[in-house]
Amino acid sequence: MDSHQKKTRLMYASVTLIVAIIFFLWLFNINNVFQGTKKLAGDQNQLNWQEFKANFNKTIEEAGSRFSGVGEENAESVEPENNSSVFINDLIEATDKLASSTVDVIAEENTPILENNNCPEWINCMPTISDEPRACQIPSGCEGITQIAY
Repeated sequence: MDSHQKKTRLMYASVTLIVAIIFFLWLFNINNVFQGTKKLAGDQNQLNWQEFKANFNKTIEEAGSRFSGVGEENAESVEPENNSSVFINDLIEATDKLASSTVDVIAEENTPILENNNCPEWINCMPTISDEPRACQIPSGCEGITQIAY
């Protein structure tokens, strides 16, 4: 055999032996590590659980005493149905106002001016890879309102 092969085999054997020694020492010592941890954690867990349980029960009792009369107070504070009908009528009026395409705006000279509400705030002109090119033309009458976003 060549001296290079002998050195290589000796190296593999020594590395394997060192790894085996470290592994067996680790296995031998692992029981001691877990026993010490179990003893320390067991007492603390018992104390923490009892303390947690006592604090939790105390908190639940305090919350129950605070919220015992809440339902009775809220039942008295509810107002009659008149407010809901007024609210619904206001919603209907606001919806009718927004549904129309034009709104009368009173200028400073008290002359009504029609303002178009159908103008978009901006138009997306960002190029895309898979879609057709977008039309980036501002609708007529929206020149001062609509902006183009690139």
